[in-house]
Amino acid sequence: MNTRSIRLTRLALIAFAASCASEDAPYIPDNGDPPLDPTIRWTTLLSGKSLRAVWGSCGSTVYAVGDAGTAFYSNGEGWVPMDTGTNADFHGIWGDGRGRLFAVGESGTVAEYDGDWSLRSTPVSTELLSVWGSSSSSVFAVGRSGTIIRYDGSRWNVMKSGTIVDLNDVWGTSAGNVYAVGNSGTVLRFDGDEWKKIPTPYTAWFNGVWADPDGNVYVVGLAGFIVRYSGSEWTKMRSGTFHPLRDVFGVSRNAIYAVGDNGTILTFDGEQWNPTYIEHTLFLKGVWACSSDEVYCVGAPGTILRYNGEQWLIESRTTYAHLYSVFGAGKHVFAAGQTGALLHFDREAWKAEPSVMSADLHSLWGMYGNWMMAVGEGGSTLIFDGTEWNEAGTEKITTLLDIWGFDETDVWGVGEYGRIYRFDGNDWSMAGNPDLDRLWGVWGPAPGDIFTVGGGGRIFHLVGDIWTPMESGVDMQLLDIWGSSAENVFAVGMNGTVLHFDGVDWERMDTPATRTLYGIWGFAADDVIAVGEYGTVIRYDGYSWSSEDCGTGEHLRAVWGTSNTDIFAVGSLGTVLYYGLVEGAR
Repeated sequence: MNTRSIRLTRLALIAFAASCASEDAPYIPDNGDPPLDPTIRWTTLLSGKSLRAVWGSCGSTVYAVGDAGTAFYSNGEGWVPMDTGTNADFHGIWGDGRGRLFAVGESGTVAEYDGDWSLRSTPVSTELLSVWGSSSSSVFAVGRSGTIIRYDGSRWNVMKSGTIVDLNDVWGTSAGNVYAVGNSGTVLRFDGDEWKKIPTPYTAWFNGVWADPDGNVYVVGLAGFIVRYSGSEWTKMRSGTFHPLRDVFGVSRNAIYAVGDNGTILTFDGEQWNPTYIEHTLFLKGVWACSSDEVYCVGAPGTILRYNGEQWLIESRTTYAHLYSVFGAGKHVFAAGQTGALLHFDREAWKAEPSVMSADLHSLWGMYGNWMMAVGEGGSTLIFDGTEWNEAGTEKITTLLDIWGFDETDVWGVGEYGRIYRFDGNDWSMAGNPDLDRLWGVWGPAPGDIFTVGGGGRIFHLVGDIWTPMESGVDMQLLDIWGSSAENVFAVGMNGTVLHFDGVDWERMDTPATRTLYGIWGFAADDVIAVGEYGTVIRYDGYSWSSEDCGTGEHLRAVWGTSNTDIFAVGSLGTVLYYGLVEGAR
């Protein structure tokens, strides 16, 4: 199986390695020695957002940027998210090799990093698509409608480009030899004084540019287009692909890399371009290399690839799919969702599991150790045995929306048409049908003592063999339920609704939430967390509910954790959030 991961460093999150003495024991985070600037907060671990550019400093740190202000760094031990302070899409990144970075993007955005990210004022509002510099006092950025701006060490200034076509990339060998390429076969060169157009016989859209030590300029574009400029003439090169190429970078005349759509990677060995295709990869948008055995590519969704001189490794690849559930067992954490999406975190790396089915997966439940169940559309049932997922159950049942269990022979599922099922270790069987409306959530404090919630404010309680309706006091949909005991149960739903059961009655609680709450989890009667629409997160301390800023506007569908400083939340577009120990300085 390919490695598809975002690794979490010790400083960035938690020292996981020594935390589990046994697969059968609950996972307890071991924070080890505290980082220099410890901060407990929410951070985005994964998202389906595109990464569009990558740059690094040889022997040091590599950075990747993308949509909605997304940025990651890696020091060789994994990829860690960074807070850039903006939601603007980033298209390009460049650094001076001394710790100073420039990232450019939509609406003339320029963010500068020098230990912290900060936004810089620019004289343009057009989208900036690429950035390159010869030093931190001579940085060029190009973009839409022929836009070129230059940073002189103190401010950004507009330069005359002589064109109105979009300029998609910029790269140079010195402050007096800089190239910009764009649509309609456009190639510009800056000689230290002014930009001049280099005539080309082509009309293709050019997306990327790089020059080798001999002065040969390589330009890539749509439909697998690659041309080389010797300084006096253009030569079209055979790429072997018709896929659009998005970027090009090299380390020598015999090691040049071009990347593009459908996972296309081309390597030029000095004589010809040789293709590699990364399976199940949609778009590769940026490439950077330190040497022929250290090459990085980034793309969508959240893809980061690294070449080690022998093979391409998938260090991160997330999903565009909406994630509906998250749950852990032992040291394993899983997220499941749309079209069979399954992500696995082993406390060292997130990995996208091989696809087993295309049905939506709505819920996960597991036990300490290796056992985990996923259920969903059409009664689809998968079981993880510690190594792989396999389909289980042959009985035809309706769609399951939530499950809860006590061991692998006693799992309860609820879903469409108000039906309730029980899994006995081999198959599902009908265990009740107290209502015709959809049931969304199920939870129980002990075998034979089960609560379920659903449409119209319905709540049912199983004691023995009888499902008894309970008065909720509300008529909107209730979407999830959790409790610390039979006398302390919480249910959440539409319009920020939170209900509490004290063993006798259900009562509506005051909360700051107004959006739909999809998921709830807790650690004690006075330590409960709920998540919902538009990044809503609220927490209960035993007295009142309060809001928390989780840093995303995506809908959050589920939440789970081992403690109040080891929490995972998942949601739309492959979003995975973590609440715990993170490095406050990055």
